[in-house]
Amino acid sequence: MNIPLESIAILAYVIPGFIAFYFIRKYAPIPKQYSDTECILRSLMLGFGIWALFIILIVGKIDELSVVLQPINIIWIIILTFVFAGIIVIIYKIHYKRNKLNLLNISTWDIFMQNLLSKKPPIAIVKTKTGENYGGILSFVSSNDEEKSLILDKPRRIIFKKKGVKEIPLGNSIIFATDEISTITDVSK
Repeated sequence: MNIPLESIAILAYVIPGFIAFYFIRKYAPIPKQYSDTECILRSLMLGFGIWALFIILIVGKIDELSVVLQPINIIWIIILTFVFAGIIVIIYKIHYKRNKLNLLNISTWDIFMQNLLSKKPPIAIVKTKTGENYGGILSFVSSNDEEKSLILDKPRRIIFKKKGVKEIPLGNSIIFATDEISTITDVSK
């Protein structure tokens, strides 16, 4: 059974991109899940980059397909595949360290609330968009997947006056949605 040289050359073009993409996904901190189509397209783009490097750095130009399939060139393609993927992994890791929270899609809401909830007790003042202030112990915060809201236990309406602060107790707990909140102030000690 004879396999056409063109088929082998196409496989030689495609396989390095898939290997590089697998290597990158395995070792780079990429939280995003890719669809099958995205994986194929990214692998093909990586394959193109690897082959462009191979032609520029090693061969110069390809006159015949048989040049690609020489053992020394296949070894160079394998080396370039891992070097190319390794460079991309290093770039991702540097970027990840600089932009760790953005890369993980953690919102400032989540960061602030995690910090506030780590304090004992987590006391906050919530200023509403109408200008009213409420204080209390933060007992619940919605997660990133939900519509943002929070619950204050032992809430008090806080009225700031020139001569001091007036606090009015409001019951056991109160809930706020983010469309009602102007600011949240951490007043925990």
